[in-house]
Amino acid sequence: MRTTLISLAAVSLLQLAAAQPHGRHIALHGKRDVVEYQTVTAAGPKVLVYVDENGNPTATSTVGGPEQTQVQPPTGNPAVPVEQPPAPTNPAPYVPAPDSSSGEDSSPPVGSSGGSSGKGITYSPYNGDHSCKNKGQVEADLAKINGYSILRLYGIDCSQLETVVPAAQAKGMKVMAGVFNHATVETDINMMIETVKLKLGNDWSSFDAVAIGNEWVNGRKTDAATVVASLNLARPLLRAAGFQGPVVAPDTVPAIKQNPSICQNSDFVAANCHAFFDGGKAANEAGAFVHKQYEDLRQLCGKDRVVITETGWPSQGERNGAAQPGSDEQKTAIESIETAFKGEESDFILFTAFNDMWKQNFPGSFDAEQYWGIL
Repeated sequence: MRTTLISLAAVSLLQLAAAQPHGRHIALHGKRDVVEYQTVTAAGPKVLVYVDENGNPTATSTVGGPEQTQVQPPTGNPAVPVEQPPAPTNPAPYVPAPDSSSGEDSSPPVGSSGGSSGKGITYSPYNGDHSCKNKGQVEADLAKINGYSILRLYGIDCSQLETVVPAAQAKGMKVMAGVFNHATVETDINMMIETVKLKLGNDWSSFDAVAIGNEWVNGRKTDAATVVASLNLARPLLRAAGFQGPVVAPDTVPAIKQNPSICQNSDFVAANCHAFFDGGKAANEAGAFVHKQYEDLRQLCGKDRVVITETGWPSQGERNGAAQPGSDEQKTAIESIETAFKGEESDFILFTAFNDMWKQNFPGSFDAEQYWGIL
C-alpha cells in the first residue's frame, strides 16, 4: 500500500528521486476503490478514478487544483490494464534449497529466503515532516518490532538499506528489499548492489527477497509487460551480484487476476490484500477474506508459494461499508488474519509497523491513510 500525494520540495536527498514514492505517488491497498492514472507534483491537479470491488469504474475526481470536480467515466474502462496474449515467458529460474531428505546440502544459497519461518511486517523510515529517519531513530524503531522474521521495505532512498539492514540483522530478521520507480529500475538495482557491496560487506544473507515496484499495474504506473520486463532486467543483475533469492513484483489481487503474467514471472506470488477496502467485510472477517484471495492466487498462478505482501486494518478513519476502522477493530482483524494463516505464518506480511504521519489522505483512503500502524 505505498502511498502519498505529498510534495518533497523540502527534502533534498539525491536518492529520493529514484526510489520509493516518499511523498510523490499514491500507491494502493489491495482492494482500494481508487486508482491513480498519473504521477503528479503537489502543484498540479491529479485525476483519480473510483472503481467498485469488481474493478468497474464508478466515477472520477480531480484533486490538487483550486476546485474538485467529479465526472462519470466512460463506460467499460477497466480498473486496471488487462494484458493480452501471448502468454508470458518464464523467468530466469530461482532454485530453492534442496530438501534435506535428498541427502544433499540443505543450506539455502546466499540471499535465499530458505523458507522463512515467521510472519513479516512492513516498515518505512520517514518522519512526520517527510525527512529521513537517522540510524538512531531506525534502531529505536526496530527495538519495538518483536516477533517478526521479515521486515519489508519499499525503496532505497534515505540510505535505508544502510540503516535498516544491520538493525534488522541484529534482531535476527531478514529484509524484503525493494525498488519503487518503474522508470529507474536498472539504476536503482545497481544502487542497491553498490550499497550492499560498499556498506554491507557484500553480504546478501539478510535479504529474504527483492521486490520490483509495488502495485505498478493497479496504480496505473505502467502495464504488465513493463513489470515483466523489469523483473527480467533486475533478476540477472542481482544474480550476478550474488543475490540468489526470490525476485518478485507485488501488486493487488485484482491486478494480478487480470494480468497473471505478473505472478507467473515472479519467483513467488506477491500480492497486497486488504479486507478493509472490500467494504463488505467486518474486522473479524478479514482473515477469511485474505486467505480466500491467497488460495485463489495459488490456483491461478500455478506457484508453490504465495505471499500476501501487505495486509492489515486501520485504527482510525471513516467507515467503509461493513468495515469500521478503530483500535479494537484493528486488533480483531490482525487476530483474524493470524488465525486464518496458522501454520502459514511465512506467507503474510502485516501492514504496517507504525502510523505513517508523512502520508496524506485522499479520496478513497477513508481518512485512514496515516493510521495503519500496528505497534
